[in-house]
Amino acid sequence: MSEPIQVELNGDAEAYLKKLSDPSQVLTALQRTTDRENQFTVGHIQKDYMSLPGDGPTAPDGLRVKSNRLRGSLRASKARFGDDGIVSSIGSNVVYAGILEDGGTTKPHVIEARNGKALFFNGVFRRRVKHPGSRIEGRHYAENGIRDRLPDYTRAFGETIARLK
Repeated sequence: MSEPIQVELNGDAEAYLKKLSDPSQVLTALQRTTDRENQFTVGHIQKDYMSLPGDGPTAPDGLRVKSNRLRGSLRASKARFGDDGIVSSIGSNVVYAGILEDGGTTKPHVIEARNGKALFFNGVFRRRVKHPGSRIEGRHYAENGIRDRLPDYTRAFGETIARLK
């Protein structure tokens, strides 16, 4: 799991925030702004980090499209109030999303053909093969996409607070 990323308010937004009489109004508005910016971030990650050509070379910070399962599963959680302010996340429920984001190792395992089909390795058809396991380098596609858009979050939060003053 990636480390949390914090978005800081710029100086003008902090000054406006201190002048407001009803902070709950601000938190609700910032929650909506977070949800909107998260949707833009999900689109950015899908487009720029999860849409490399399926037949291209492996990239250190992006993923090739094979089945679209992972890319289509990327979602942002609804922003909520937490101990440290407004909290939300962007992630996937696909089992292999974490190892592609952060890296890791897979254990040796058996790969079996499905639905009466066969696997083709080294010029030979097989019903099953023993995979020795592998070391997977993290691609950090979600983390990189979020970091790319941090200035957009800061700008949007500042604009939201300025509208409330």
